[in-house]
Amino acid sequence: MNEQDMMMQALSKAYIDGSSGQADRIHAPKLLKNDRESKETVLAAVLRDLEDCQTFDISTAFVTKAGLALLKTTLSDLADKGISGRLVTSTYLGFNNPLVFRELLKIPNLEVRVSNLEGFHVKGYFFKKKDYNSYIIGSSNLTDTALKTNFEWNFRFTSKVSGNTAKELENEFENLFNSSNELTDSWLKEYEKNYVWPKFNSVSNQIPRELEKLEIIPNSMQEKALDNLELLRRDGKEKALLISATGTGKTYLSALDVAQAKPDKVLFIVHREQILLDAMESFKNVLGGFVSDYGFYTGTQKDLSSKYIFATVQSLSKEENLSSFAKDHFDYILIDEVHKAGAKSYLDILNYFQTKFLLGMTATPERTDDFNIFQLFDYNIAYEIRLQDAMDEDLLVPFHYYGVTDFEKDGDFIDDTASLSRLISEERVDYLLDKISYYGVSGDKVRGLVFCSSVDESRAMSEIFNDRGYKTRCLSGSDSILERERQIELLEAGQLDYIFTRDIFNEGIDIPSVNQIVMLRNTESNIVFIQQLGRGLRKHHSKDYTVIIDFIGNYKNNYLIPQALTGDNTASKDSLRRDLFATNYLSGLSSINFEAIAKEKIYESINSVKLDSVKFLRDSYNRLKNRLGKIPMLLDFEKFAEIDPFILATKFDTYPSLLRKIELEYDGKLDEDEFVMLRFFGRELLKGKSKGELLLLEYLMEKENISKDNFFDLCHNLDILMDEETFRTLVKVLNMTFWTSIYKKVYSVPFIKYDEKSQLISKSDALISALENPDFVENLIDYLATAKVKNHNFDNRQAMTQGQKYEKRDVTRFLNFDHQEVDLAIAGYKIRPDKKKMMIFLTMTKTEESTSTQIKYVNKFIGKSKVSWYSKRKRNLNSPEIKALLDYENNGMEVYVFIKKSDAEKESDSYFVGRARPLLETIRECKIDKHDGSQEDVVETYFEFIDKVDDDLYGYLLG
Repeated sequence: MNEQDMMMQALSKAYIDGSSGQADRIHAPKLLKNDRESKETVLAAVLRDLEDCQTFDISTAFVTKAGLALLKTTLSDLADKGISGRLVTSTYLGFNNPLVFRELLKIPNLEVRVSNLEGFHVKGYFFKKKDYNSYIIGSSNLTDTALKTNFEWNFRFTSKVSGNTAKELENEFENLFNSSNELTDSWLKEYEKNYVWPKFNSVSNQIPRELEKLEIIPNSMQEKALDNLELLRRDGKEKALLISATGTGKTYLSALDVAQAKPDKVLFIVHREQILLDAMESFKNVLGGFVSDYGFYTGTQKDLSSKYIFATVQSLSKEENLSSFAKDHFDYILIDEVHKAGAKSYLDILNYFQTKFLLGMTATPERTDDFNIFQLFDYNIAYEIRLQDAMDEDLLVPFHYYGVTDFEKDGDFIDDTASLSRLISEERVDYLLDKISYYGVSGDKVRGLVFCSSVDESRAMSEIFNDRGYKTRCLSGSDSILERERQIELLEAGQLDYIFTRDIFNEGIDIPSVNQIVMLRNTESNIVFIQQLGRGLRKHHSKDYTVIIDFIGNYKNNYLIPQALTGDNTASKDSLRRDLFATNYLSGLSSINFEAIAKEKIYESINSVKLDSVKFLRDSYNRLKNRLGKIPMLLDFEKFAEIDPFILATKFDTYPSLLRKIELEYDGKLDEDEFVMLRFFGRELLKGKSKGELLLLEYLMEKENISKDNFFDLCHNLDILMDEETFRTLVKVLNMTFWTSIYKKVYSVPFIKYDEKSQLISKSDALISALENPDFVENLIDYLATAKVKNHNFDNRQAMTQGQKYEKRDVTRFLNFDHQEVDLAIAGYKIRPDKKKMMIFLTMTKTEESTSTQIKYVNKFIGKSKVSWYSKRKRNLNSPEIKALLDYENNGMEVYVFIKKSDAEKESDSYFVGRARPLLETIRECKIDKHDGSQEDVVETYFEFIDKVDDDLYGYLLG
């Protein structure tokens, strides 16, 4: 089926008969809107069309810098490919301010014209592709709100260039473009002279946003936290920990809680003197009172009598200073940045005072040493809001993160071993400045922080930037607090452009007007990454968003970037890869963007890193144990989104086996049969891909047996697929007769036995015996509970769930093969002997290494609705499997297609993309090249998907 036929089919389904089969989704006309629940945005559709276009034309009345920020990475990638486009915008209502036009001039592959037409209000996005054009026309201007959050209606459709509609649209754009003014520096200078910021009444996508209100009203996070703090005190708790992302108002929250607790004396402890004044001002704004109610306890001021005392830990922790206060002097103590409280100075203070209530506040309670902050606060977490939650609640300013490719020369990228001379070379600095200028800032003046890999690099970079006309300063740990405060004031006043540093601004610093963060260093940890990113996320009237520019080199730790941005600690490489390619996980106006080469570097890092090392597992385990105050079970890891329980349960065959290696307090005991049973469960059932086995085992833990009919009823009542074929396979899986001889040796202990005559399913003797051991029971209950939670990701009404990953042995099981098939025997496909089911496994990208002595299979999507397929070698139209395909309809065959992005991914599972049908007219014999230059006889055909292919999965597989 050619492009025109697919287009005709899509149009027929859209406009004539909606039930007329599957239409190619690339050509299917579609209403585009912003939907927070489904994460559908107009932006996603625009980016998809931009990414594979040959050129593009855009006409929108209004453009904002924030709207352009959403497209800049894709436009940069297009520029690298030599692809350019055109934009027509307007001066209508004076909406487009000079800063926007200045930003447009930075985009090298965009030719911009400006229309002076009165009432200019068009919104259209045109994309020229190889064999067709696509169009998006509707209500969305090129603004962040229109593309991501506003209620908008836009219509996307495709057309051949020869179509009347395409010709009419192209002519209209050409006329508009040719009759508009070219955007040049001289035009812009004239526009700036006469420009007056308009007063908007009711214009779509209105900007600027409102200034912050000065009245102090608890935000949504603060309201919930205040309620929880009050409940903890009512329950007699004397300590609480507040975990809250930087910029979400922790200090104001603490003041609001002091207001509701009404203590007589309050002590607020910080680790840096420069924070004290801001903290005191926040308290004054909330609590009021007299000037004499507030005092400092520092190296230079030692107030002993004020109601609210703000102290540095360095001064207060000295023994002679502590003794100036009675032990019960303060009835409410607050500690800012409490993750530092494991230090002796903090512990000396806490051990001295006997307070009625202790509140600790931090964005990052996890520590790299062995001190347990959670234990210090009796595991009482008042509230927790991480970066993702804070963005969802609109507590922080929106940000645009750009993962930018760092400087490379002759294929040599900046890496962990790069010398200082290379890091500060003129060529690299030129490159950095070009990128920093291109991605820009919100507002007309940059106020930036630059994080470097070393103090030496920070100092050298600051000097070089100064030589290039920027006003910058390098700060390090050797600079006094007074000097740091002075430079921060200069930055906020606009007298400095950048402050360069290594790590002294990771935490404990508040510069609300910062509108650009530049990262010139390897990502060392999730915590440091979020701390540095968070320096620019506090709301401020001078900015609508913050720009984060992260220069990504050939670093081993690049895998940490998607991990940090998503907060995903599961150690699932699959999740990290998907998050890298589908970056719509941030709601609201924020965006995450990776340049193409930077994305490749992160992808390579994910594939090569070992996320199941004993050290990694121990660190993750201890992190959760510290939080809970007990040995965590697998379900705890699932609940708190820590490392994937499957990794913990299979690294050393069972979770108890892992505990024996990393947990001194664990004393559980299992005999050999019990060990084997848990090993089977962990490998085959723990991922929750099928609920029938879980339901049966859970039932048999309480009852002696169940009849086949009753089990069917149980399943059907819970909407679980259960028929004769599925039941037969389930019994074989659990009595261990399904598995190949190799697996039978490993899974040698059955869970159940089934009597054909009575049709009763009952416990095996081994399970009866194992249930006498409390340690085994505890683990089996935990495995079952974890698998049931994981099962929420699967549709139990179907044999398999689209978008989920399956191994080949899973597929033989779920397609009810008589027994497990060996992976090598399946290779790329297998048809069930009765010809009713067929599984196909494809890999979109094969490495040279994997194919050096093999056939050059090239699998590809045709649009989103079809995929190419080749048989095994030495096949022709008379080969048994090809004859079965040719007789597909008479056989009543169902074909299930599984696809892997690349064989560089070492995992053995593939995505279930959907069911498909062979296009019989495309089945043909052909020859295919091998890497040694010879050819092999194969059969080629195309499969058309019956099920709709998920957009994000499609983008990931091809990205």
